[in-house]
Amino acid sequence: MSDDRNLKRFNGEDEDPGKALKRWKLWATARMLTYKDLKPEQRGPWVFTLLDGKAWDACEHLSLDKLSSAEDESEICKLLEARFPEKEPYDQMAEALGAVFALAAKE
Repeated sequence: MSDDRNLKRFNGEDEDPGKALKRWKLWATARMLTYKDLKPEQRGPWVFTLLDGKAWDACEHLSLDKLSSAEDESEICKLLEARFPEKEPYDQMAEALGAVFALAAKE
């Protein structure tokens, strides 16, 4: 495999962790496809090595047997999606409106 400095890690501590998770999962999936020698049973453990912080805490209970099962990295993804759901559109609008109404005119 290639240089570890080019690997993106996910910690779930972004302002919008659901959105960050979506981007990270896309990157991780694309990266796995570039590794020709990565077997399906290695995908879960490899993805697990890219977790930090709250994301690692959400998955630390998984055994190596579970991580290397035939389901690949799907168990990790299910746990992360449950822990870091993507914001609903109305939540995003409420945040934007809150920011607009918080603006104050300056002389």
